Amino acid sequence: MRQIGTELGLPFEVLIKHYTSSYSAARAALLDAWRMFSVRRELVACYFAQPIYEEWLADQIANGHIIARGFFEDKMLRRAWSQANWIGDGPGSINPSVEADAAQKRIDMGISTIAAESILYDGIDWWTKHKQRTNEKSQRLKAGLEVPGTEVNGEVGQANA
Repeated sequence: MRQIGTELGLPFEVLIKHYTSSYSAARAALLDAWRMFSVRRELVACYFAQPIYEEWLADQIANGHIIARGFFEDKMLRRAWSQANWIGDGPGSINPSVEADAAQKRIDMGISTIAAESILYDGIDWWTKHKQRTNEKSQRLKAGLEVPGTEVNGEVGQANA
């Protein structure tokens, strides 16, 4: 099993899903595996998903289902129209509270952003979550319910808004 894991680029603990060592060792094994997954995911996106998407898009434009002026005439416009950001799931978490605190510290230090941490967490972009949270807050206010996470006098907590 160890040799199989080595050939696949997976730590033994991840391959057999058996974590008997410390939190730090288990996290290190998962992060090591995550790096391998990320590289392979990037290869699949670049050499499989993106070319298929570009062909699908060209077909849709050629058949008039999508209007994209200049797509076939200008290489730069075609590239701009064809750009896609291939994002998958986040790496998961062993201790969500510790990892959320670490994400907050990275944001506070200025070495990361809310948008980047959002994608790292679960693969969903910040803007999608922001729109959903805004909608939820509005609906809760309309229903006369508390809005969790609302700031009151600089402190985050439960508040009636």
